[in-house]
Amino acid sequence: MVVIRKVLLEPDGRAAAGDSRGRAEGATACAAGGRSITLVAWYFGRGKGRSGYLDSRGEIAIPPQFDNISDFEDGTAVVSVGGKYGIIGTDGRFLVPPRFTDMFYTGDQLWCAAAERGYVGLVNLAGEVVIPPKFQTVGGFTDGVAAAMVDEDAWGFIDRKGELLIEPCYSFTRGFAHGLAYFKLGNVNGFFDRDFKMRFGPTRRRRFQTDFQEGVVGFWEGGRLGFMDTEGRVVIEPRFVASGGFEGGVAWVRVGRLWGLINKKGEFLAEPKFGDCEFFSEGLAWVRIGRLWGAINKKGEYAFEPKFVSCIYDHGKKGGGRRVAKPSGFKGGLARVAVKRQGELRFGYVDRAGNFRLPPIFPHGGDFRGGVARVFFPDTKRRHRYRYWMASLVTENGEVLYGPHKGETVG
Repeated sequence: MVVIRKVLLEPDGRAAAGDSRGRAEGATACAAGGRSITLVAWYFGRGKGRSGYLDSRGEIAIPPQFDNISDFEDGTAVVSVGGKYGIIGTDGRFLVPPRFTDMFYTGDQLWCAAAERGYVGLVNLAGEVVIPPKFQTVGGFTDGVAAAMVDEDAWGFIDRKGELLIEPCYSFTRGFAHGLAYFKLGNVNGFFDRDFKMRFGPTRRRRFQTDFQEGVVGFWEGGRLGFMDTEGRVVIEPRFVASGGFEGGVAWVRVGRLWGLINKKGEFLAEPKFGDCEFFSEGLAWVRIGRLWGAINKKGEYAFEPKFVSCIYDHGKKGGGRRVAKPSGFKGGLARVAVKRQGELRFGYVDRAGNFRLPPIFPHGGDFRGGVARVFFPDTKRRHRYRYWMASLVTENGEVLYGPHKGETVG
């Protein structure tokens, strides 16, 4: 049985029972009264200018005044007003006025900005156009070099002035990692170094994954996948069907229809017995046997046995919005899971032992970031329509800081 109980709030609006602190992915943490506050993008209602930001105490930090917003990253966020995009700081003031048709952050304090004709360039935090809008797309810079698409199927590399360093003749390329960059040219592919000299390839015989991860890259040869280091040495012979790449010294590989976990020697830490798997997050990865999901650590040991079921739910989009509700990755020690009861799908949050911290009562919910998460309560008057879900901000302890049931605790 779900109990919603009242909790006392301190004068600043946070719950006396606990404090939400910390920095989180996709958000920003700023000092406020000597402690860390996370800013959360929030949609306050229908119509233009209805988006702003809450802080992790459930208070309005930046009033609703924008049409579209992004989460904060490196202390800035991209927002739009009247169809034009600009950049704001944590105080809500524009650092770059809204004058671009689209924008996104590429890292290293540079933003990809689109002009009227759809071409993109780069601007800095001072609003200066570092590279004029003359490319189809531009990747992130690594050591002063970025991949750029000049025209369809015409990729090359540019410096920070927008000057081409190599002829844009490749059908696809990626940025540099471990000093190497992937390229595809027609039916051949390979890697070149920072001097744009071929290190591996071009070759048709081997098909490479596009990124080196932890010093190795996957490649297919003869219909099987293996791994190669940055010197071109085969470190794991091709014998797998697929792989997700190495992360933290381990990689998921598929043998037949089942997934297993290997180390960099190619030794199995968990034998291929999983019908599906997810990437590791906070040291745990979700795995599926049959219809049930559990979690294992990087030693291949169960943190908890499979007991959660994937659920099909209607996302409410026109033309059929049916999706599979898999468990989400662990963030802040919690992961979102779906439970179907009496024909209705509800989401809740479990800890690293697979026990519910927040019960499955929400029509939907996001990941925890900085100790808080967006969740949705059903509008009891219109509960059969997804668009009438009512958003709330909750803490890891279930304290509702904003929205329906504010000042109460779900437990």
